Amino acid sequence: MELSTLECRIEAIVAELAGCNGYRTIWLDTEGTLRLSEPEEEFEPLGWSYMATLMHPDSKAVSKAVEEGLRCQGESLAIQPVVSWKSTVVGIESALVPLSLS
Repeated sequence: MELSTLECRIEAIVAELAGCNGYRTIWLDTEGTLRLSEPEEEFEPLGWSYMATLMHPDSKAVSKAVEEGLRCQGESLAIQPVVSWKSTVVGIESALVPLSLS
């Protein structure tokens, strides 16, 4: 995962979380996509990796959380494929909506 590519995704995550009330959990799915959910939702049975649970974080806090989450899995920002971002409608996999980065 390239840090420069991830930075624009981090800003999208921060903007999405700013509009949420309460905490949200950031997950990395099996395709390398960062997703949000309600804290009580569990996606580990689907093979997703937990990154962090945050409330109204700034970009530095999200970057640190994702970096630490990857490090815990033994992964590196420099060698992983590019991560995309999708907003998740919690509990309904078929309703996952991509977040436009334009």
